[in-house]
Amino acid sequence: MMLRDGTFYCRAWVPTDVAPTFGGTLVVTSLRTKDLKIAKYRLARKTVELEDQFERVRSERDTANHISVLQRTEGDFFALAKRYGVEVAEREIVAQANFFDQASSDPKRLWSGDLIILPTAADYGHGETDAFTHFDRLVAEGDLGVGIAYLQRFRVRRRIGDLTRMRATGQPG
Repeated sequence: MMLRDGTFYCRAWVPTDVAPTFGGTLVVTSLRTKDLKIAKYRLARKTVELEDQFERVRSERDTANHISVLQRTEGDFFALAKRYGVEVAEREIVAQANFFDQASSDPKRLWSGDLIILPTAADYGHGETDAFTHFDRLVAEGDLGVGIAYLQRFRVRRRIGDLTRMRATGQPG
């Protein structure tokens, strides 16, 4: 509250989230009285009115945002999904390219298990030892591209198995 020429005024700061929509950062309005007791009463009412106005502006803004989201077409959502899907795919491609680059610059690191955990006979279930033998043959042939693809599939299968166990037991890790 402030006093100007004997008349009391209500002076209130507009909240920062509402100020751009409300049209300013400070509200000054006359309480149209010179009596302090009446000014206090009117100030309390004016403060409540201003808070109501701020809430109306917030709700109108939120409703407008909600409607704009609802008005998006199915194509907009597909475009968003595609954009983020491409970003994820690009990161995976870059990771695989880096892995291939490291493996091809020093194949001994790949075959020694330094770059990725190599499968062992224990990693395969009963009756799947020929898959382990297949991996040994890939190593012996030295075909990096095929070997890396095989290891990536192995890594994904292992991670899926870990996640399945975690879900079944309810235990992390």
